[in-house]
Amino acid sequence: MNRFQHWKLTLVLLLVFGAGATVGSVATLIHFKRGFAQALRYDAWIEGSMKSLERKLELSPEQLPKVRSLVNETGVEIRHALGTAATNTVVSLVRFGDRLDAELSPTQRSVHQGMRIEFREKVRSKFGIDPDQL
Repeated sequence: MNRFQHWKLTLVLLLVFGAGATVGSVATLIHFKRGFAQALRYDAWIEGSMKSLERKLELSPEQLPKVRSLVNETGVEIRHALGTAATNTVVSLVRFGDRLDAELSPTQRSVHQGMRIEFREKVRSKFGIDPDQL
């Protein structure tokens, strides 16, 4: 009977540990996913940067508009750089697909064509970039 009670305790502890690990993993995934999405919002970046600079540098009222202007300009530059990088990445992937087609058999090429259509649809929906116009 004593062994049976230890078996139950072990099972309960194992279930509690497993539940904790599962909840922790899901919470971590959600946290990082939300943080990544937040990092891509430029208005949030600008406001966060301004708050941090104001607090750490103790900016004077005269400095605030000038610093905000610099942060806004930098935000525009970053947005442009990321947009250019995304476009260049899509162009590289389209060229890769063209070169890959030359190495494939006709059967493989038809399967790959379906993959390319799916890729183009995802790029259009997620990034607003039309790979056919590049």
